[in-house]
Amino acid sequence: MLSLSPAPCALSSIVVVAECQSSVIMVQWQRARRGNSLYIVTAEDQDRAFISCNSSTSSCNLTNVQCGKEYTIIVAASANQCSSLRSPPYKIRTAPCQPSQVQAYTDCQSKAVFVSWEPSYVAQSYLLTAVSRDGDLKTCNTSYNNCTLTDLHCSNTYNVSVLASNENCTSLPSTNVTFKTVPCEPTNVTANIQCGNSSASLSWVGSTGAVAYVGIAQSENATKVYCQNTETSCTLMGLVCGTVYNFTVQATDGTCNSSLSKPQIGGAAPCPPAGLRVIPRTVVNDTQILRASWSTVSCPNSEYLFGLKGSIQGNSQALFDLASYWTIRTFFEMPLPCGSSYSATIRARNSAASSAESVAVTGTTVPCAPLNVTFSASAAVVAWHESLFATNYTAYGVTSSGRMKLCMTSQLLCSITSFSSGHIVVTAHNAAGQSEDSVPVLVTAVRRR
Repeated sequence: MLSLSPAPCALSSIVVVAECQSSVIMVQWQRARRGNSLYIVTAEDQDRAFISCNSSTSSCNLTNVQCGKEYTIIVAASANQCSSLRSPPYKIRTAPCQPSQVQAYTDCQSKAVFVSWEPSYVAQSYLLTAVSRDGDLKTCNTSYNNCTLTDLHCSNTYNVSVLASNENCTSLPSTNVTFKTVPCEPTNVTANIQCGNSSASLSWVGSTGAVAYVGIAQSENATKVYCQNTETSCTLMGLVCGTVYNFTVQATDGTCNSSLSKPQIGGAAPCPPAGLRVIPRTVVNDTQILRASWSTVSCPNSEYLFGLKGSIQGNSQALFDLASYWTIRTFFEMPLPCGSSYSATIRARNSAASSAESVAVTGTTVPCAPLNVTFSASAAVVAWHESLFATNYTAYGVTSSGRMKLCMTSQLLCSITSFSSGHIVVTAHNAAGQSEDSVPVLVTAVRRR
């Protein structure tokens, strides 16, 4: 048998050394056993571009090596006896190039951001890093040349960079690219509804990055009214009195809209009724009936509530706060004790809301009957104690034949010259009317000798 020994020119033990961020690949091999050979090293990349180097020793440096390439390296000997010998091919991947063409697209609906970049032939994975202005950090490790970022902070600017890696090396980071997230929803929305012109003034706290806002009033039947402004307030016109609305505000940065703000619920309420009048009427048992009337409001299906507040006889411990029931009528009668001061108001309401109280109408009821009426026969003078809220008093003589006025005065006494026997009563007066009679005082005719 023949035994085959290794060929004297055989090339073996090829070693390729490439540093990650270097443009040089060092190739080493074991020289042939015989002859003086010139060694030619060629490297072909995936695009069929070549680089080469020559050496008569056992190593050679390939220069102008590019990132992002897969090189197939072959060492060939060129000399007398070994002129056609080539080494087996050796493959090596250089470091991925710095990722380029990084682009970010915001999905306005989902509020996610889709980031893409130019793929690298040699990269096995990519690491995306996004840092917001307020410090939020998002990362994405992927084998694809794109990634979707979610749960981003609204109204923020993020800086994005991408690294590409293979089994040997990591690229330089890409040039920073910035993107803006969708605006945050406006906060602290306040709706002040104006009853007179069926409008509402909206105000809110704005969103960073927003260039305009839309105010929305949506009724229960889905009808919407809009207003727009670049400032943080606007006025909604054309609301329907008696309708309940959800008031919301949306911000826009010119590309995407924010979520709707938290809704504020409010109704287009009627204005307070106008023309409130309070007319004092009958006095019975020291109680006077007050008749209130007012004008209707221009709002469908409205009803009214009449209220009285005040005190009795000026006593701070004898206060009252009275209200009627809700009624569709435009009048109401309510009793109050004599000597009462009052403040009367009227409100309207419908299915949406209640109005504010009307401007108050103030007044007093009739005075109570004077107390402690006395008659001095010797001086022919009748006197009494003051009645609260009285502006004047009248003394009457009462006999079996009828009733006659004896005097009228703003004082607390008066002279009686033309009444000889019977009873004397005194009443008190003010703008609300005349009180009931005081307790009668008996006057007996004096016999002269």
